[in-house]
Amino acid sequence: MKYRLSAMTGVIAFLLAGAAAAQTKAISQDEFNKAVNGTADIVKKSPVRVTLDHKTVAFGSLYREVIQVVEYASPDKIRRKESFRVPGHPTLTRELIEIGDSQYCRLNDGPWKTSADDCNPMFLPLMAPNDPVTNKFTVTDTVLGGRAAKIYEHYQTFKRDLVHKFDDRLWIDDKGNRLRAETLSGLVENSDNYESEIETMEYNPKDFVITAPRIGRRHK
Repeated sequence: MKYRLSAMTGVIAFLLAGAAAAQTKAISQDEFNKAVNGTADIVKKSPVRVTLDHKTVAFGSLYREVIQVVEYASPDKIRRKESFRVPGHPTLTRELIEIGDSQYCRLNDGPWKTSADDCNPMFLPLMAPNDPVTNKFTVTDTVLGGRAAKIYEHYQTFKRDLVHKFDDRLWIDDKGNRLRAETLSGLVENSDNYESEIETMEYNPKDFVITAPRIGRRHK
């Protein structure tokens, strides 16, 4: 009995220690901005692949989705491909390649041309309101993909006709690498209507090479 109590005490202590390690701590806006801004220039981490999934949900169903994949082979070699999907309609795609000062664009896997005019991004990133009612900044220790990390979170509520929320979270490892980001914008009391963005990072991918395409051809 004494052994079982001792073992149980050890388990409880372990769980409490884990909970303490994962506690969320309030931080200032300056601390949040310093951590987030330090990860902004992702091109310096090239080669890297960034995938962004932007969804709009209305009345509990997907209204539209844009998936953007940006590959940075080096600071002067970038490829961006976007897929725009609305349920019940054909998927539209745009692909842009930038090599030095040259830009190449194609739509829906069509022929390439030397202009980026038709390859502007299909959506604007979600932006925090400038008149919040609630404005909180926190940091939490966590583990993501086996790597120690911190979650920096900016949570806001703001009033329009109803109370809305804006929740922005960023995972950063102990080397300052941006690992994941999630943004959610919607109503506080209604989860059936919202916009979300999920960003994931892949550092040092080995499966892409960016080269100039053949103009007028459908393939590189």
